[in-house]
Amino acid sequence: REILLVDDDPALLDVLPQTIEHHVAQVTVTACDSAETALRHIAARTYDLVITDLNMPGMKALEFIRRVKALCPHLVVLVISGHADEAAQEEVFQAGCTGFLKKPFDPNEVIRMIKQGLQHASR
Repeated sequence: REILLVDDDPALLDVLPQTIEHHVAQVTVTACDSAETALRHIAARTYDLVITDLNMPGMKALEFIRRVKALCPHLVVLVISGHADEAAQEEVFQAGCTGFLKKPFDPNEVIRMIKQGLQHASR
């Protein structure tokens, strides 16, 4: 199973893929630092789940989710953010987000969400 992680935080891109691969069986995580790069990855290969930051330079998560869903309507998208109010959360859910997690997050919580997302993806 393939996961695409999209975030502009180099520390998160360094640590989270290792954490996910350690705690989620038979999964490979590809990390990228921009929505534009992520869209090129999605166009080139099949992913089971995408995790994206809400606020990134360039394309915001709302537009990114809409583009992801246009390319792959059934792709599971999880959003993580350190700066999100309820209105922003509602917008990303309406755009097709499956789960939302606020930073800083408990690694166990993100692993739980990923496992749930992968179960949803396999249906």
